[in-house]
Amino acid sequence: MRSNALGFAVCGLLFPLAVFGQSTQIDPGTPAETTVASVEQAKASSPQHSGNGNGNSGSTAKPAHSGSSAVATNYVFPTNRQIIRFGYRGVAGVRSLFGSAFHASWDTWVNESPEEWGDSAPGWGKRFGASVIDNGINQTTLVALSIATHRDPIYYRCACTGLGHRSIHALKMTYKSRDRNGNARFSFPDLLSPFVGPVITRNTIYPSRFNTQDGLRSGGYYLLGTAGWNLVREFFLKGPKW
Repeated sequence: MRSNALGFAVCGLLFPLAVFGQSTQIDPGTPAETTVASVEQAKASSPQHSGNGNGNSGSTAKPAHSGSSAVATNYVFPTNRQIIRFGYRGVAGVRSLFGSAFHASWDTWVNESPEEWGDSAPGWGKRFGASVIDNGINQTTLVALSIATHRDPIYYRCACTGLGHRSIHALKMTYKSRDRNGNARFSFPDLLSPFVGPVITRNTIYPSRFNTQDGLRSGGYYLLGTAGWNLVREFFLKGPKW
């Protein structure tokens, strides 16, 4: 009964991602960017003086603001379809499947958790399936809450330089995201979503000795995994900049 109930719940949660994710052709990872160089170019092309016969400027253009407010000038908040596309890739992408395979392998031949599933191929398959369900529920929660609270779940690499600054940015993006104006704000969806999947699976498809506390513990590991993945995206992968 618990497995059947979970199956219906997961199908209902993943259906929007499958439908809208496959129907759209928009890439969520290419929102408009403005660099400091483009700001300087705009300043150079704008009129700096108006003649007044005395050789002095009649008006001087105000300099553009520096920092994050400048680079976020042309930020475009993603559409719902773009956010759903992002979530769909988070469920069915190579990274998520590889992560589930690693998680299943670790819990089969290192932790052997849960012990009831054993350390053979069938046990690995159960753990892999549970990890896929965890991730699917987590991504669906992130997408749904991001749309509801007007948050952009896409990761943006820091426009700053330096190992320390970029590392801090990556870690902050674990619990922050951009609002409709492109500003970094506290993100309830990013902080909550890693816990939803494991709490559900530990109370359903896992052996009966597992409970919500085990789900919260596993959610904490998922959150740490997100922080680590943000560091990878920041330093080793190409993606949109802030």
